[in-house]
Formats: sequence, structure tokens, C-alpha cells
Amino acid sequence: MELHGHPKYDAGHRARTSVFLFDDRVIALGSGIRNDDRRHETETTLFQAHLADPSAPTVLGGRGPITSLPHTERLERIPRPTWLVDHVGNGYYLAAGQTVGLSRSAQTSRDQSGARLTSADFATAWLQHGRAPRRAGYEYAIVVGASPQEMTDFTDRMRETAAAPYQVLRRDDGAHVVRDRATGITGYAVFEPGRRLAVAPVAEVDTPCMILLRRAGDALVLSVTDPDLRLYEGNDPGQYDARGRFVGGVSPFAVSWRSDPSRPHTLRITLDGVWRLREADGEVRAAVAGGSTVVKVRTVDGQPVQMRLEPA
Repeated sequence: MELHGHPKYDAGHRARTSVFLFDDRVIALGSGIRNDDRRHETETTLFQAHLADPSAPTVLGGRGPITSLPHTERLERIPRPTWLVDHVGNGYYLAAGQTVGLSRSAQTSRDQSGARLTSADFATAWLQHGRAPRRAGYEYAIVVGASPQEMTDFTDRMRETAAAPYQVLRRDDGAHVVRDRATGITGYAVFEPGRRLAVAPVAEVDTPCMILLRRAGDALVLSVTDPDLRLYEGNDPGQYDARGRFVGGVSPFAVSWRSDPSRPHTLRITLDGVWRLREADGEVRAAVAGGSTVVKVRTVDGQPVQMRLEPA
């Protein structure tokens, strides 16, 4: 996702974020996090879960279970990868160099009507990016249903490239690319089209998109989606004037185009090598151009299109 704060709230808040799901593993990446808010810390929440039983433990990096309430701590720029297990059994792998916050305390907020105060005990963990960050980022993984021993093993394997459960091949404003070891799937979240990706076999795309790719023998199996529903093109005419200045005040949840149909779009993917299309479950065309292959995929409604290509 290319996050750009709405002008009604905070137009200066921007980030590039992605989430890749492989079986019971969730890989979350962020880059280019920036805003101008010098009063508040910018944070990425790992979890915020109700403690129905205040003694239910949170486990941090091989230490004994944390059951105290209240409890607050901050790990400043962790020198090596570590992990957490929350009280509902999800494990969190945290890459080195990040600042981690952990809290077990009573939280007070208002109910959905905004009229009544409510309070309950919660366990919360987050990554801290500081005030008015300029180019902050993050990397973490969630392992669903993991024990402390499984997270210890996961973290140990991440230290060895040949055994690592996943590898981050690219994490910048242009693209996030992750390779999952168990499935053999490489996931691409491409934010800036027209730039060389340098992660074979995908060389370039002409539209921001998401691609899942795996090799099946000599063949390539791809799933491609354009997450942009294209409900309108360019600036929202009801919110911006002809000079591109924001003049509206309507919440993004009340805009007139919210229920408009998705518009179809054909995106182009350039693959290294010479390939021919064997099968697809949507409108796909492949054409050889020199030593590369250009694949055209018609997308709509954010639905993925799957295809199989074989050497030509």
C-alpha cells in the first residue's frame, strides 16, 4: 500500500507498506515512513489485544513469561533479532535495529457512539519510529500459533541465509520483494512502475501491482493483481480544484464515488527470458520482445489473475 494521509487529517503522513502471507507466516514490511508531526511518536502496532485474564503471559525474547500488570518497557534499537509471543499464541519475529515498545495495562477509550467511557486490560506491542520521521521503515514476521520454542528456532534459522524461513530481497520506496523458503514463492509489491526491479525474473512493470511467483520445474506460475479499484482517475474533482489544491472537507468515508464500480485496467509485466503462455484464468497475452517477454494482464475489482508460462 502507498499510504498518503488524507488532507482533512494529515496530508504529510506517507509510507509504503506491504504484507505477504505464506501458509502460517505473515511478512510485514514498511519503508519511506515520514510526517511532520513533532508532538507525537509515529508507531507501527504489532498487536493490541484484550487481556480477559490479566495473568495471561506475554513472552519476550527468551525471557520468562511477563504476567505483571501494569508493565511497560522499551527496547532501544535492538542489536540483534528478537521475538515476542502474545497471550493468544501468535509469534512475532523482529528484525535487528528496531525500537520496540511493550505495554500491559488498563486502557480507557470511548465506545462506538463516542458517548460512554470504557476501560479494560490490554497487552500491546509496537515499533517506534520517533517524532517527525523522514525515511523510517520496519520488518517483522508473524507466525500464527507459535510457541516460544518455535520462535526461538525461527529466529535462529533467520541468521543463516541458506536456512532462513524468508528473505527480504528488496525494501525501499520502489518495491518490497520477499522470498519464502518453504513454498518457494517470491512476492513482489511494486510501488513505482517503470524502474528496473533487479529481482529476476520480473524485470519491470508499468503499473503499481502485486505479484506472487514460483517456479514449477521449467515453468513459471504467477498470480497478479492491481489493488487499485480505479473508482476515479486523477484527483477527486469534488475535493480538489483545477490547480490541484485541496478544497474539500468531506471524510473519505462519505465521498460520492465510494460505491462506483471498479474500472478495468491492463497492466504490463516484463519478464527476463523468452516465455509462452500455457494457461490463464483471465485475459492474459504474452509477446516476446528480444530476450524478454511482455505479459499483458487485464485486471478489475482487485481480483488476482493466475497464469502459467513455459519456456518458448
